[in-house]
Amino acid sequence: MVDAAAIALDRTGKVRSDDDFVFYNQPVHPVEHIRHDGGSTDSGGASELLMVDLARLSPSLQSVVVTASVDAQSFGVVGGLQVQVFNAVTGEALIGFAIDGASSETAMICGELYRHNGGWKFRAIGQGYSNGLSGLAADFGIDVEPDESTLQQVPANMGQPVNPVSATRATAPAVRLAKRERLASMERDLALTAPALLPMTKQVAVCLAKHRLGHHDARVALCIDVSGSMYDLFDSGQVQRLIERVLAMGLRFDDDGKVDVFAFSDKAVRIGELGTDNHVGFADEIWQGPSLGGGTSYGPAMRLIRRYYFGTAAKRRTPLHADRPVYVMWITDGASSDERLSVSHITSSSYEPIFWQFMAIDEEPATNGMTRTASSGSSMTSPEDWSTMSRSSPSMIPRRSATTRCSIG
Repeated sequence: MVDAAAIALDRTGKVRSDDDFVFYNQPVHPVEHIRHDGGSTDSGGASELLMVDLARLSPSLQSVVVTASVDAQSFGVVGGLQVQVFNAVTGEALIGFAIDGASSETAMICGELYRHNGGWKFRAIGQGYSNGLSGLAADFGIDVEPDESTLQQVPANMGQPVNPVSATRATAPAVRLAKRERLASMERDLALTAPALLPMTKQVAVCLAKHRLGHHDARVALCIDVSGSMYDLFDSGQVQRLIERVLAMGLRFDDDGKVDVFAFSDKAVRIGELGTDNHVGFADEIWQGPSLGGGTSYGPAMRLIRRYYFGTAAKRRTPLHADRPVYVMWITDGASSDERLSVSHITSSSYEPIFWQFMAIDEEPATNGMTRTASSGSSMTSPEDWSTMSRSSPSMIPRRSATTRCSIG
């Protein structure tokens, strides 16, 4: 499969930041009017669409480079690479050309939109790289992970050759190409094994890209209320549907594509891991699991989760640092019966890299102290938008954190 990308460059021929790299898993530029509109496959082959509103681009941008890359093979095997430029308003085809003669190249600069005498022009390039998108990206000042940063440019002499953009590297925020490749592989696998999850993961990708979180990692956990009053929600399938949405978040955010699952009532227990191989009927397995009482107590679950990730659930008054934050989706239909203990855990966890997202899915949201402690790293989602996801800080959760909501279903 060929993946297309657009790289926006300033007058030095470099990106200004990682936002200027618009591709499959970062499909929307947060400032410029550039987006990746996805791909399609038909009897004529596969195609991908990049949209650029030239009239609305910042004056600081001098050009937009159009690239293509392939995974686990080369353009010599794929063949048939063509580039077409259209007027998005009229649909008129402006330019079209084929790039022939490729062999071991796994990434390609296809062409470039560039400013000229107050307007824009397009030129074909056809410059190939044998070390994939990481080698190509390094030419434009995009820093890559150490094991992918060795640059080896291979001129392919294809299309209509022109002088390439300057190959001087610059310091820029890391675009994690290893994660990009993992996510692309994940989506291909989902299309074959769990196609119903694929649209959800794509919606999550757009949401994360808008908030500049597309290449960040977090450990994702799910904590589910199994008190007696939750029976109807399990029986109706609402809990199962929400479990699938949380899994879609985990597939994007967590580097192993798994979600740690906990259940609670009066007591709490870790259920195990949720993944694409066991998500079907997962809610039924939770409901039929060990008896944890019949009430609703948040405290034992918070204690269990904090111990699991940080080794202790003791009171904390100083910040704890970790490589990755923990994002806990909390499904419940009522207020906690141990408010004082729950608030104590939230207060201590406000010094830890953890974010609690409470999702009330009954007819009435919980209205006790849990909603009042939202500024301490937690938030309550109301019943009318219970399928809404939220995001946390991409690195360390601060002592006072906020929520930005992103709908994925």
